[in-house]
Amino acid sequence: MVFVDHRRADIERLIRCALEEAYRRDREIETIDPLLKWARRLFPYLHEGTLNEYARTALRVIKNRYQLKRLKGRQMVLHDLFLEAEESSLES
Repeated sequence: MVFVDHRRADIERLIRCALEEAYRRDREIETIDPLLKWARRLFPYLHEGTLNEYARTALRVIKNRYQLKRLKGRQMVLHDLFLEAEESSLES
């Protein structure tokens, strides 16, 4: 039997959806508010504390994964980040 880490998969899905919307609106994700909005849409059955934990974790992942890749003091374009996230999810 295969063990699946649903929490990790849920957080990756949350990150992907939030980055897509941020790219479409040409915005950056700097707080948990947009992540909470998406978490409530994606997981309406989870408790508020769990949703906050998912959003905090997703924000930490976004900041660590994507903001370390700054080029000459400027943050990379969210579209490039979204494409990298899509490629890594397809490779996994």
